Amino acid sequence: MAGGRPTSRPRREGPAKKTGWKITAGVGVVVVLTGSCIAGALNGDDDLAVSPPTVTERADTVPILQQAAAAQGICYGWTLQAGADVVSAGSNLGEGVVVEGDPRCPRWVRVVADVTYVPETSESNDYAYVTVEGSADLDQSRLLAVDAGLERFGLTEDAFLDEPGWAVTRAAVSLALLLAEAGAAV
Repeated sequence: MAGGRPTSRPRREGPAKKTGWKITAGVGVVVVLTGSCIAGALNGDDDLAVSPPTVTERADTVPILQQAAAAQGICYGWTLQAGADVVSAGSNLGEGVVVEGDPRCPRWVRVVADVTYVPETSESNDYAYVTVEGSADLDQSRLLAVDAGLERFGLTEDAFLDEPGWAVTRAAVSLALLLAEAGAAV
């Protein structure tokens, strides 16, 4: 066929082009999956984080604890935990300073709140475990009475789950009154 159109032959891709395309597609999938995992890790667990006391709550709590410590000769403090991680701690000695083991505090009492949130997909429930601890010279039965007295101030498990930072600082400032009522403060 003269003057006609040349016959087109089907293009054949070599093995290198087929392999290159597969590698590019594979890398693309890995990048997308990795990005999704990172985004999920950064955004997915925010609602499971335990909220510490605000700057104002901590700043308001320390002077109240200082006054109670000066009046009663007992150091007062708080520790807020999420499992083994300490979210916030403080005392009459200052924000971030714990009373237990401090030589300035031979007598001490602190509230310890351990708050755990679980994913919605879990069958377990969120929980808050709150306890009052004190130095060895304080009667444990009186510390149990202080612990039980926190509920009078609305410091229930629900309060610690709803606003853990607020609840732990309010519990800390309640310790002096409850300890005096229990007859453990001099």
